[in-house]
Amino acid sequence: MLNEEEPLIVKKRSSLFNMILVVGLCIYHLIFYTFNEDVAKINIYIFLSFALLFMLEFVLGKYDFFKSGFLYIIIKMLELSLTVIIVFNARNFMINSIIYVMLYCLIALQLFVTYDVTEIYSKIEAIFLSSLPMLGVTLFEIIFNGINNFYIFVFMAFIIIIYFCEYVALDIQAEVLNKLYIKINCLNGIATVNREENDSMKVTQAKLLHANKQLSIQRFKLQEANEQIIRSSEETQLQNYIMKNFTSSLDIDKMLKITIDAIMDGLKCDLVSIGIVSNEPNEDMNVITHSEYTKESGINKEIIKEIESIRCIKECHNHNIVIEISNYASVKYEYIAGSTIKSLIVIPATINENAYCVYTFGSCKNEFFEKNKDFIQNLSNQITLSITNLLLYMKMHTMAIKDPLTNIYNRRHFNVMSDTFKKNYIDKNRKISVVLFDIDKFKNINDTYGHVFGDEVISFCGKIANKYAKIYDGFPVRYGGEEFVIVYTDKDSEEVRQICEELQNEIKTKKFEYENKEIFINISIGIATYPTYCSEFEELVNAADSAMYCSKKNGRGSITVYAGM
Repeated sequence: MLNEEEPLIVKKRSSLFNMILVVGLCIYHLIFYTFNEDVAKINIYIFLSFALLFMLEFVLGKYDFFKSGFLYIIIKMLELSLTVIIVFNARNFMINSIIYVMLYCLIALQLFVTYDVTEIYSKIEAIFLSSLPMLGVTLFEIIFNGINNFYIFVFMAFIIIIYFCEYVALDIQAEVLNKLYIKINCLNGIATVNREENDSMKVTQAKLLHANKQLSIQRFKLQEANEQIIRSSEETQLQNYIMKNFTSSLDIDKMLKITIDAIMDGLKCDLVSIGIVSNEPNEDMNVITHSEYTKESGINKEIIKEIESIRCIKECHNHNIVIEISNYASVKYEYIAGSTIKSLIVIPATINENAYCVYTFGSCKNEFFEKNKDFIQNLSNQITLSITNLLLYMKMHTMAIKDPLTNIYNRRHFNVMSDTFKKNYIDKNRKISVVLFDIDKFKNINDTYGHVFGDEVISFCGKIANKYAKIYDGFPVRYGGEEFVIVYTDKDSEEVRQICEELQNEIKTKKFEYENKEIFINISIGIATYPTYCSEFEELVNAADSAMYCSKKNGRGSITVYAGM
């Protein structure tokens, strides 16, 4: 029975072996015939047919035509037939006959490869087909060529030998195949067990991979959670530190610097800026700003000047939205053009109806604030609340130490500061002067034009006192109803006199209007300087008061320097 699944490699190797054998036979016959002219030669046409058939087998084997077992059997039957013909044709030379008899046995063995000889019917079929060419050609020679009895005996012996060889070969092949099948079955059994174990191992491995994947996911989630906990802890510490410092001082500039330094260090920002604008009634607009930046940010003084400008703070606040830029390359923000800032958050906040602030946070990394923008928003709200409380406290403190009409210091705060002036100047023998001036005929102004107009005059005089105090580093005070004091330090009496002349000139040239009338006022000024004539700070005030009254006695509108009275 044909074994259609027989590997092609055996057939290919046999075809290659046969081709080499034919080449060897050609060489053999060429040498033999060259030196043995008297011996009968093999028919050249039969040998060429024999050689061409083997070449055909080689070509068919090379291109996989032997997938069909039937074609392979046909080729082998033809080869066996030609081999028997050659044996009869070379019967006059025994060596040739022996060679081709052996070749016949070899081809028959190649034919057996296509059969499962462990089965009895396949074994009989293999013997029958391998013997058929030999029997057919032998009968043909006996009938048509009339060979003598000796050759018949020889060929009968040849047939018996062939049968014997085939039978032995088939038994050996069957025994080998049986053992091989036993081993294969054992191996298949082992393979089945191994396959089952492998399948079990694959299932286990799949479970392990799934478990490992889940562990990796859990590990990643735990890592994220741990990072979040650490970040939240650091953010809480930062927030507590900032809030604690905001309640420890009334110096808002100092608080802004501490806050920004803490944010720069805690959040690793490359830019932090806080701008506060306060526009309280009866006060000049006050702008408080502080900024910090790293070298890597590419920020310069011009950019900081723009960020801290009133225009920029107003514009950001008026937008009333949080500006968030995660990738600066995609959105250009004019205030930081030219820097290396790539992530930016600008947060406007309202302190009260008269004050607002703007927070600016920047980084040189893209999407830097993705994970902490909520914290930054919350921190900004907390800082705004602290600024609100601080400004409210400062306002209350200002109300306690300043005169509401003139917005300069009141007499009570002046009395408190007396000890400071004494300690820093009198005790250290440094020059200090007290200027005291009074509005001339102020009672007549009040009686004639009313208290509202009188308040306007007092407010103007306080404004001028504050102006010249700021210009020359003085300390302005509304001392009484229409009396004002300015304390100047590290200046002698002559320097102070020149300042007072400027101050008096600005006040007396001011034109007031009341019911289409032009009204002018004047002031009388008294100056006292330490250590020229006074040894205590209280003496300075009394001396300045005495000098002021001296100015009034001398016709008002004059300046008197105390020189001992």
